[in-house]
Amino acid sequence: AEKRATLQHYMSDPEVRRRAWRDRLDHAAWRAEPNRGHLALVELERHTFDLVISDYRMPEMNGVDFLRAFRGLQPTAARLILSGQTDLAGLIGAINDAGIMRFLTKPWEEADLVFAVEHALRERNLLLENQRLADELRASRSVIARQEAELLRLERESPGITRVSRDA
Repeated sequence: AEKRATLQHYMSDPEVRRRAWRDRLDHAAWRAEPNRGHLALVELERHTFDLVISDYRMPEMNGVDFLRAFRGLQPTAARLILSGQTDLAGLIGAINDAGIMRFLTKPWEEADLVFAVEHALRERNLLLENQRLADELRASRSVIARQEAELLRLERESPGITRVSRDA
């Protein structure tokens, strides 16, 4: 399945921005969709994404607010944030409130960006697999609990029915 990444980044020339993202990520099998904060949230309500990358500073809303809102819409998607400045309070908010998986500095190296995206998607897939296995385990425990209840009921009705005697 195609990995879709909505890339949230503001530059003075939207066409330059689109080309930059497309050139950096499309070759790596992700779909790049530059967008702006509120417009991106509307898009995110209609489509499911594996990964979202947001700039920390945007004209309509900051990246932490955007990723926090996105987390509410799609809690299992990976979230990355880019910033040209290190704002410790913003970084802490991004980690704690928006649940980002990685903070990338601008300008970034292409290999670092691709590695961060691949790593975030692998981590997301592991989290989803862990969640699936935990759900499977809970379902199995439920079946076992029902079976144990049935054994207790049978034992009450016919004492000794659940015990096996082996002749020596």
